[in-house]
Amino acid sequence: MHHTQWITLLAGAATLLVACGTEAPLVVTTPDASPLEAGPPGSLGDPGDGGSVAHDAGCEAPDLLVVLDRSASMGKPIGKGPDGGSLPTKMTLATRALTKLTAAPVDATVRFGLEVFPDVAGACASGTLLVPPATDQGAAIGKALAGLELLTGTPLGGPLEVARAHLAKTKEAGRKQFVLLVTDGGETCPSAAALPVVQRLAAEGVQTFVVGFGGAVNEAELDNLACAGGTAPNPATNCKSTPSGLVWVGTGPDLFFSAQDEKSLEAALTSIAGKECCGCTVR
Repeated sequence: MHHTQWITLLAGAATLLVACGTEAPLVVTTPDASPLEAGPPGSLGDPGDGGSVAHDAGCEAPDLLVVLDRSASMGKPIGKGPDGGSLPTKMTLATRALTKLTAAPVDATVRFGLEVFPDVAGACASGTLLVPPATDQGAAIGKALAGLELLTGTPLGGPLEVARAHLAKTKEAGRKQFVLLVTDGGETCPSAAALPVVQRLAAEGVQTFVVGFGGAVNEAELDNLACAGGTAPNPATNCKSTPSGLVWVGTGPDLFFSAQDEKSLEAALTSIAGKECCGCTVR
């Protein structure tokens, strides 16, 4: 496991927190300059962390469709607690982190959506779009995440094609679109490989962020997806062109966002949303 990308994320998140201090309340400035109320405690940019989200009236909130792995392995914890006891499962941690990410007021600056996969246990099935991307979807996503059933199998290609088709159908001029894949494994359906789907997404102007959660991910596959999705760091060095699109060069540090616990998962998600939210800064 390479840790460069993970360490970079944590350092970046720490810089954001240090820069903001602990005194300024959370503020979201809307197009009519009317402040919105702060999000619930624990949400991204919660006043308790001194965070703020400034909204630019001149931009178009982007689509950010979260494609979440709900395979059976997400029901396992990462490691053991300090006293040797069990820790919360990966799905519990992912649910908490994504609920925070998509909560108000950040959901006014990003059109969050949610898809989960697989939708049939043990089959090379597609994903299920639970919440279409739109503004103010935080509450709907939080409700959809609560009590998700876990199913066997990790069919990455099919769910990503569902995301691609939906975004293509709803694309509007001037609005950026992104996919955020969160998985703790790798493709279990080779006949429906994820790489060509992500390359097609990139050709259609949709970038794909890739978050690998835990130590059992297929690193080479996720590195390829980060390159293909246009979100790998230093692509001129870490990626190479092929007739189908970008792929990983085969050596070097992790190019996807590597998360090993709740804190690093939240840092990854915050970093992604902070880059793409509509004319805003999260600090």
